[in-house]
Amino acid sequence: MVFTAMDDTTIQVRHYEVPKISEGDKVDFKEIGPRFDFKMRRAQIASNDLFKLACKKPKIANVEKKKANKNVYTNEIGEKRGKVYI
Repeated sequence: MVFTAMDDTTIQVRHYEVPKISEGDKVDFKEIGPRFDFKMRRAQIASNDLFKLACKKPKIANVEKKKANKNVYTNEIGEKRGKVYI
């Protein structure tokens, strides 16, 4: 894999293989796999209020009550999940 920084905001990612090593100084590369470019489009940091709101995690109430239900749990963002066995 080759990562190339084109300028301050663009990074190119390419994937190459060497199909055959030829004699001499010349090496032939064959491009395989994914090819994509990363471009940084936003460089502003959010205001303190908006940043705090985005990082806020919900509080889980009654941890003891949560353990009473078997195979039911709450994930990091507060969604209730469970396992079902058939």
